[in-house]
Amino acid sequence: MTRSIALEYALKGIKANCIQAGTTETKAFQMIPNSEVLKKSALERNPNKRLTKPEDVANAVYLLSTDEAKWITGTVIKVDGGESLR
Repeated sequence: MTRSIALEYALKGIKANCIQAGTTETKAFQMIPNSEVLKKSALERNPNKRLTKPEDVANAVYLLSTDEAKWITGTVIKVDGGESLR
């Protein structure tokens, strides 16, 4: 969907990107059955040994809104502190 939006609206100056956040401990995450197991696994995989914070995701969204990021479109940006590397 992100790719399609980016292609369709590029000439109108609209960009579209997707944030792929790492495991983020929110109230919704805590409601997932076995969330503690998922949390432990994420912490073991993450080279920074912490979960993604909502602020980490917000910072990435902010960066994408700056003029310096105007050439970034149609991509998935991982915001996970390296969790997806393992």
